[in-house]
Amino acid sequence: MEVVGDKRIIRNVLGVKDDFDTFLFDAYGVFWDGSKLVTGMLDAMEELVKSGKNVCVLTNMPQSCVDTENHYMGRGLIKN
Repeated sequence: MEVVGDKRIIRNVLGVKDDFDTFLFDAYGVFWDGSKLVTGMLDAMEELVKSGKNVCVLTNMPQSCVDTENHYMGRGLIKN
């Protein structure tokens, strides 16, 4: 995190990890670009979990929860 005057400049989610207990991520455009994980996002999510944070993924994918979980787990995300 960078401070400019009285403003905090946050370059990524880890810049605010100590400020929150729970992080909610929308799937498309945030950590998934439609064909692959956004660069660095999996590492950031893992760091949040290692730091004891709750990490939740929200999506409006038109399929069942189980299918959605399997979709993301097959791409590197870890359930629980």
